[in-house]
Amino acid sequence: MKGFISKKKVTPELVKTAVIADSPQSLGLMIKAKLIDKTPKTGYDLLLTSCMNNSIGTAKLLIESGIDPNWVPAITNSGDPYNPKYKEVHVNKGTPVLYYALFDSPDLKLAELLLSRGAVPNADLLGKAAMECRMEIINMLLAKGGKNCIKDDLLIDMITCRKEELVPVMEVLLKNGADPNTVSQNLNMNLLQIAESYNNTGMVKVLKENGAQ
Repeated sequence: MKGFISKKKVTPELVKTAVIADSPQSLGLMIKAKLIDKTPKTGYDLLLTSCMNNSIGTAKLLIESGIDPNWVPAITNSGDPYNPKYKEVHVNKGTPVLYYALFDSPDLKLAELLLSRGAVPNADLLGKAAMECRMEIINMLLAKGGKNCIKDDLLIDMITCRKEELVPVMEVLLKNGADPNTVSQNLNMNLLQIAESYNNTGMVKVLKENGAQ
C-alpha cells in the first residue's frame, strides 16, 4: 500500500472523488491503511457525501467501518463543491443523513440500506413524506418504527390544507396507529370536527371509517 499511495497525497478532494464515484474498493484501501479519518477537513462527513450522491457501495462500507447511520451534520452548507450535480443541495444543521437518502436520491435503495443498518425515522421525515404524498417513503418509515412518529400537528395540517390526495395518506396513518379522535388544543376541536368545519368531505369519510366520533 505504501508504494501505491502516500498519506500526503490523500487529500479531501481525492477521498470525496472515491465516494462520489461510488468506489468502495478505493475508499476501503484508504481506510484500511489508515490514510484517512472519517471526517475530511472539508467539514463534510463521508456518509453524508454518499447520501447526497447516491453512492450505495461507499455508504455500506462506511457503515460497516463504524459510522453511525443516524449521523446528523453539525454544519450548515450549500452543497458539495466537488460535485456540481448536487451543488444546489443544502446541508442543514440537525438534519439526519437519512433525509438526503429519502428525498434527494433518485431511488430509495440507499434509504433502505440506512434503515436496515439502524437509521431511525423521526417525525420531521414522516411529516415531509406525508405532506408530499410520498407513499413509498411513508410505508418504508412506518415499517421501520415510524408509527411512533405520527404527530397530532401533522394530522391537523393534513386536514386543514384540504388536498384530496392527502386522504389516502391519512387512511394509511390511521391504520398504523394515528388516533382518529385526536383533539387540537388550539382549535378546541377533534379531527372530525376540524374536517367538517373545513368542509373536507374526503377526510370526514376516512375519519369516520376509522373510528372517529
